[in-house]
Formats: sequence, C-alpha cells, structure tokens
Amino acid sequence: MRNINENGGVRNSGNKAKVNIKLYASRLKNVAGAFKGTSDPYAVVTLLAGGPNEIPRVLGKTEVIKNSLSPDWITQFTVDYEFGKETRINIGIFDEVRKTGKHKPMGSAQFELGEILGSRGNVKAKSLKTGGTLFCRVTKTADEDYGILQLQLCGEDLKVSEGGGLFGRGKPDPFFILNAQSAHAGGNRVWHQEYRSEVSRENDRPQWNLLEISMERICGGDRDRAIQIEVYSWEKNGNHKRVGKFETSVNGMLTAANVSDRGLELVSKGKSSGKIFVLQACVSGGSALPPSMPLGITGSAPPISITPSDPSTETLSELSASLPATSTSSENSLPEPLPPPMLPSVSSYPITISDSASSLPPAIPPPAFDLSEGPKFGSSGDLSEDMGTLDISSRKPSAPYGSPPSRKKKAEFVDYISGGLEMNLSIAIDFTGSNGDPRIPGTLHHIHRSGELNDYEKAITAVGSVIARYDSDQRFPVLGFGAKYDGSIRHCFQVGSSSELAGLKGVLEGYRSVFSTGLTMSGPTVFAEVIQHAAIQAQREFERKQSLGKQSYSILLILTDGAVTDEQQTTVALKYASSAPLSIVIVGVGNDNFSKMKFLDTVHKEDSDMRDIVKFVEFNRFRNDRTGLTRETLSEIPSQVVQYFHEKGIQPLPPVSGSMADVFADAYNSADDIELDFDFGEDGSIRLANSKQATWNANHYGDAALFMTNSPTTFSGNSSVYGVSSTSPYNVSTNVSLSPGREKPKLSPYVGTASTNSSNRSSEEIVVQVKVPANVQPGSQLRIRNPMNGNEKVVAVPMGVPPGGTFTALV
Repeated sequence: MRNINENGGVRNSGNKAKVNIKLYASRLKNVAGAFKGTSDPYAVVTLLAGGPNEIPRVLGKTEVIKNSLSPDWITQFTVDYEFGKETRINIGIFDEVRKTGKHKPMGSAQFELGEILGSRGNVKAKSLKTGGTLFCRVTKTADEDYGILQLQLCGEDLKVSEGGGLFGRGKPDPFFILNAQSAHAGGNRVWHQEYRSEVSRENDRPQWNLLEISMERICGGDRDRAIQIEVYSWEKNGNHKRVGKFETSVNGMLTAANVSDRGLELVSKGKSSGKIFVLQACVSGGSALPPSMPLGITGSAPPISITPSDPSTETLSELSASLPATSTSSENSLPEPLPPPMLPSVSSYPITISDSASSLPPAIPPPAFDLSEGPKFGSSGDLSEDMGTLDISSRKPSAPYGSPPSRKKKAEFVDYISGGLEMNLSIAIDFTGSNGDPRIPGTLHHIHRSGELNDYEKAITAVGSVIARYDSDQRFPVLGFGAKYDGSIRHCFQVGSSSELAGLKGVLEGYRSVFSTGLTMSGPTVFAEVIQHAAIQAQREFERKQSLGKQSYSILLILTDGAVTDEQQTTVALKYASSAPLSIVIVGVGNDNFSKMKFLDTVHKEDSDMRDIVKFVEFNRFRNDRTGLTRETLSEIPSQVVQYFHEKGIQPLPPVSGSMADVFADAYNSADDIELDFDFGEDGSIRLANSKQATWNANHYGDAALFMTNSPTTFSGNSSVYGVSSTSPYNVSTNVSLSPGREKPKLSPYVGTASTNSSNRSSEEIVVQVKVPANVQPGSQLRIRNPMNGNEKVVAVPMGVPPGGTFTALV
C-alpha cells in the first residue's frame, strides 16, 4: 500500500494530528466511449488553500483500477488535522487514456476533514455531477510502529467458480486482495481492502510478487487479528470472477511459511477452489511490541488457524444491513434544583423594547423555560452555600469504555472523535442593557437589514459551525441572561421557540426572535446560572449516552459585551462545573475593557481540585479572521476533553467502520464540487493549472442568507456552509400530522420566517409529528412537508429515535 504524505505539520500533538484519507467509489459513469470497454479510474487529491496566504497543493494520485466503475483504491494520503481549523480537499476522478494522455474527467467533490471525522464511521459521501458516488474515509495515523509485513504467495489448482465464459472455464487470470478487518456498528465485521496484487495471466499456478505492507494497516499490530485473502480471476469488463477466499492471521502466515507442504484452502460456495501457499513471510522493523504479545515473552508463533469465511461477515461491496434500532432509554433523574445567588440591584440602564416600537413587531409573551428536569432559577438563596448539593464528580461511569491500550501512549482527542464522541454545543447570549438599543444601527444586537451578520451572529456561526460537525442531531440549546421579563431579572432563560433549536439556522432565528418577546435589556452580567445549568445538562447527556454505549462531551459558548459582575460567584460556579464533561468558551463582543476577564483563564491554578475548562477570547482581535477566531476559541478543547476522560479512566470507543450501505450521499454542489484544471506531465507529475480554483475564503464570516435558508449555500470562493442540508433520499410528507394539543409556536415576523397572523397560512410554521421510515436510522436527514402550506424543510432524525419511531419538528 502506498501512503502519500503532506509535507510539514505536527504529528498527533494536542489539537493536531496526522490522519489518513482513503477513497472508494461506486457506480461511476463509464466515460471510455462507445466500443472502448470500461473506464480505468484513478483519483487526484488536492489540499485546498484557505486564502491568499496559503498555497494549494496536489497531494498526489491513486493507482489506476482497470475496467472498474466501483473502484476501491489502495493508495492513501496523509494530511494534518486540527480541531478548530477547516481543512478542505478536492478529489477529482479521471479515466486514464494512455494513447492520447488526455485523461477524461469522471467527477469531482470537495470534503472537509472535520465533517468526515464527525460522521458515523468517519465516512462522508458525495454524489457526483456525472453520476456515481464518491466515498471518503478518514482515520488517525498510527502512533506506534509495528513494522512491515513482507509476504509472497503462490497458488495451486485455482478454479473459477462463477462461470467461465462462452467456451468453458479455462485457466484463470488470478490476482488476490488482502482485506483488513474492522468493527461495524451493526456488530458484524467489515473488510477493508488494503492491498491488491498484480494479475498473473492464464495461470492456475500463479506466483505473485513480494508485497510489503504496514502491520498497523492490516492488523493494528495484533498478529492474531483476522485478515482475509480473496482471489479473483481478472475480466476485461471489470466483472472479475471469484475464485475463493479464506481467513487467517499474520501469525498464521508466519507459521504457514515454515510448513512448505501446508496450503491454505480457498473456499467458494462451500467448496474447495484451490490452495494458496506462503513462499515468504516475515515482519521487519518496528519499535513497538505486538499488542497480543506479553512483555518480555517471545517464543514461537501459535499454530495456524484457518476458518471458512463467516457468513455474518461481508465485504464493503456486499454489505447491505443498516444499523440496528436503538430505543430511547430513560433519562437519569436529577437532584433537587439549586437556588440562584442573591443578585445586586438591576442596572440603572434598562432598555425596554416596547409594543409601540415602530421598527419592531408587536411583543409576544416570553417563552416558558421548562426546567422541570433540571434546576429552577426562581428562588432566593446563595449559590456558593448550596454548591455541594449536586456532587457531579461522584457520578463516575460504572465501567470505562473499551480496553486501555497496553503499552501505548495516552489516548488523544482524535481517538475519541474517531470512536464517535458526540460534541454537544449550547449557547448563552448576553442581553444586558450595555449592549445598546438593538433598533439603533451600530449597537451590538442590531439586526442589519442588508443581511450582514452582527458580531454576536458572527461568533455564533463561526464557532458553532465547527462544533456542529461533531453533533449528530444538530440541535442546540440557546440561553439568554441579563434581561427582565415582567419586571423580574432573568439570568437563565430560553431563547427561541423550543429548548433546542435546529441547526445554525434555528439558532439565528431564535436569537432574532427574542427582541419581539417584550424583554427589557437590563443587568448585571451574571454567568453563574447558565454555567450551572450547562453543567447539569452536560452530565445528564453524558450519562444518557453512556447507557447507550456511547460517549459525549459538551461545550458552552458564552457571548458577552462586558466583564462579569461577581468574580467570586463565577469562580464557585466554574469549580462546580469543572467536574462535569464540559468546556466553556467565552467570547467578548464589543469595545469594552475585558482585562477583568483574564482571571477566567487562570482561576483553575488557584484550586488544585479544579479542572481547566475555560477559554476567553476577544472577538475584535479576529474581526476579519474567521479561521483565527475558531482556532483560538477552540484551541484548548482537545486537551480538556482528553483530560476529563483520562481522569475518569474512560478510553476511546474503538473506531467503527461505516459502509457504502450506511452512508447517505450529500448532493452535488456546483459551487464546491468543481473540476480543477490540471497539467499532466509525461513523467506522471500533476500540477494545478489554476491555483485560484483551489482557493477558498476561510476568513469570511458570510451573511445571514448563508445560514437562514434551507438550501445549501456557499461562501464566496467555493465554501459550503454547515447548516441544514436539503439533501435527503426520503420524502416523508405522508407521515406528517399535526401534533394534538400543541399550540403553534409564535415566531417573530421580524425574523422573516413566520407570521403571527393566523389567517395567513401560507407562511406559518407549525409543530408536526414525524413518523420515521422503517429503514431510516438516527442522524439521517428527512425532507418534511408542511401539510398546511406545502413548504418543505429538512430535519435530522434525533438520536435515540429508532426506525418506525416518531418525533416532533417545526416546519
């Protein structure tokens, strides 16, 4: 197997890691031309530049797969992954034309590494403009060096078992494939192709060339892990005939090499179809001991173990089973709610958004913040005195996930992400009076009619778009603080029409609708209650996921225009939250002097029992640098995640492989999935003909239209927005019904998404009950149709809702 590396970068350091990119495709369009057979596809991978200060690079190309429209390429590409930084690659597929050297395009697609790692099985798929689907899988590069397996095989009496053409079977044109094993979410095993030999023409007793392949790639260093050998007879049309297959292990190969008369039997349809002999087998190099070998013990290899292929195992091309349904488990009960702290008198600078305001819609009652299963922040009391009521640190998992990797370095952030760690984002927004009257241009909460995002919205979309990639249900709780309702100061109230808002679109709509709820922007600036609420919710979600055999970690994004009023109160709340699976990112918006906020980054140093969970960043430092903002705000998240799980003794879940049958392909996007122009040299080199094609604007925050529409949109310069996708293979409008006893949420016409006039039904959004189709899994996207006005909206099936189950949605 070839592995092409990107130059530079840091190997597995903190929030950075080296990852491998593997490609495969299915049902590509044959572009070879009439009477010219089947296309010979190969892929070219280009690392895109995020602006004028970066240079796009062609990382290389895969091998050519002859006569195949569903290629599974062996060549992999190694690139840098950094949490908080968007890394985009373009993959172009070409049909090799040797005679003219003018290779024919077969399709292209753009992928983002974080999106792939955040997807189930670390696999994303894109539909190609010309037809077919391209799959991209990302895995962490190995930390340990287990050496190289050198292997040479030969065959004897090979028989084609699947028909031999017009004049009989004859002698085969054999080649073999070496498949590595990984776990599949459904419990079965999935085989990934890691090596493909050359073809031995018309030979039933072939001797193939010596191969060299990384032990990490084929067995993770475990010499007893099963590997699979498949033998095929090559066919010009690409429909290669299977000779047979068998399973063994590296130790099995090593043993077979020392027993010259013991062949490994090929089996096809329960019958013998020939034998494979191991001419050479040895493992060379490597600095790490095999995981299966105890320290200080060497000895001889165990006896060879060969078993017929398990009928419950499938190759990627055969796999059709979907994930099993997972029922929603009961949520853990919470202790009695903690009373809020006694607060100073409200600010002398209240701003009331009155009903008579000509530029704002009529006020509607504020949404009820349902905390029936969490703390209620309505009574008096002192938070610091009652902090010990809920001891989150005592809530340890009953058993750590997985098995600690023996003699390996401590697990890293990318290990947890690869194992399916869910990152849950919640947002808390400052509505104190010091933000200014939102009706006046130039104030911090002013909504620009031009479509430009204000600074609060820029921070929400920039940071939120990164974290959202690792959140499968795309639903985010949004809280507000520092405002009055009915004359009472509220330091933790719900923003939007529901406790969780759908996608970044829903977050922006909820944020904008607040100004039509009759709130009075007041003060002081108090973080303690939203921190406490986020900590309890984080622990609750952690335990819910744990009961399902999964992992979760939460991030609270606090947006504020001024320094916190009570440092001691905030310190106590942070200590309370530091034992929860939670990190807190605070972004200071506006021109205030934030020097008093510096204590947030160092408060943990004054108490050895506190975990470092806070990062404070001033937005103005990154006003024109979106990438800089996301990198700075999220820079400490990976280490905080690892520290939490390490202290709890929780190892990452094993990487779970997806399959072509499990992955829903995103639709072709004309702005992103462009065909790059290349110069193909006679020496095999590939160069970009136009570097501007491979450059996108990573520093642009975009505008409201990018996030407030249901259809995919783009940043200028080829950049898709991570919001709600309109891509869905299902239309479930016939399964939609009005939820009985539910009143239609009153969304603000100020947002431009709904009307409070009940007689105007053409634009109303309503709550509907959705029945999930039998073959649709949690996290999949469904297109929902409003039965009243026919409008459509794409929603994700919430995690925990099984096929055939129901959930409610706003459409």
